[in-house]
Amino acid sequence: MKKEEMTSIYKTKIDHIANNILKSSQLNLSLKPSFLSLMTFKIQQLYYKKDQDNNSLDYLYWKNNGWLEQTCFYYIETKSKLLKVIFARFLGTIIARIALK
Repeated sequence: MKKEEMTSIYKTKIDHIANNILKSSQLNLSLKPSFLSLMTFKIQQLYYKKDQDNNSLDYLYWKNNGWLEQTCFYYIETKSKLLKVIFARFLGTIIARIALK
């Protein structure tokens, strides 16, 4: 397929996706993660804190991003309600303790 054909086929789709991303970031829609996302983050956080191989790429990536810090509640700052965050972290802690025995 030639470059011109690919451009004509995909340019509209790419522009549409880029506009959606831009609108989402302007409206801060990405700053309200779901309960499940918050809970999953806590489970992953505890998993990587418990990781015995402190030289693994995953561990280092999480550590370098500051996601292993106790004060880190999610990958990015969120505008989630405090009760939702607290409950998700609590439930995530319980699940992680059971799963990571």
